[in-house]
Amino acid sequence: MFSIVIPVYNKEEYISRTLNSILNQTFLNFEIIIVDDGSTDNSIKIVKNFDDNRIKVVSQENKGVSSARNLGVEHSKNDYIAFIDADDIWKPEFLENINNMILSFPTAGAYYTDYKVGKEKVEAKKVKQNIECKSFLIDDYFQFALHHKAMCASCVVIEKNIFIDLGGFCTEYKRGEDLYLWTQIALRYQIAYTNYAGAFYYRDIPNSLSRVKFNVEDSFSNIAEEFYEKNKVIAINQHSFREYMIPIISSKGKYLLEMNRKKEARIFLKKYLDTAYNKKKVYVLYLLSYLPKFILKNII
Repeated sequence: MFSIVIPVYNKEEYISRTLNSILNQTFLNFEIIIVDDGSTDNSIKIVKNFDDNRIKVVSQENKGVSSARNLGVEHSKNDYIAFIDADDIWKPEFLENINNMILSFPTAGAYYTDYKVGKEKVEAKKVKQNIECKSFLIDDYFQFALHHKAMCASCVVIEKNIFIDLGGFCTEYKRGEDLYLWTQIALRYQIAYTNYAGAFYYRDIPNSLSRVKFNVEDSFSNIAEEFYEKNKVIAINQHSFREYMIPIISSKGKYLLEMNRKKEARIFLKKYLDTAYNKKKVYVLYLLSYLPKFILKNII
């Protein structure tokens, strides 16, 4: 049923926790593909101590998370691909909820659950689900994502054929490569969602992807404006798609400010001052472009 792909690069302190959260799932029809992305610590030794024939390890030299995930999919045997980072966890009913959505919405392009975000010291198992769990097809994913949590790598499942058709994760980007793929899927398919908080996403882990220093040349943000112009004609709602893309696009404006390319940033950001949902962020960045360099460097 599910092939679970876990890219691993030096996660010896966390990989056991992640694997245990998967092995404790209430839905048991899955395989786990650990992709060793050139780890230099004891991560893979720890993995091999797990006595479960559903776990297999493939290895590559360090090429980054996108390449590792793609390799994991290449070695997968099942029809649905689930991704989880090696320092995040799933609640026990994560796969069960995903399976129920697949049965209810078989034509969806992706399936994802709500998730909690916190620090390592927070015990995720104590996070309670206090709302009635509901699942549904999202009519307009981009509008939905403006008001709710968007897809993230540790809470989403994709049909393998769709992943392959879209070319998998783009290895040109070191940041936003997952966002690039989710956006492509949402432009072409409906997305199924449940408000069951099935994943816990850790923000404060050393070596976490969310803590990697931002470089726009290696990011989806670098081509986000071009991507929007190219794909707006196929969006079900061009307005919501534009609003969804603006925070991604404006990240390039922030980077230009960091590089003290203030005039270039000002011209770039001015095109998006009419945004409805991200007005404060864009306006602040735009106004910062008028500040002297010695003040700007202490703010950005």
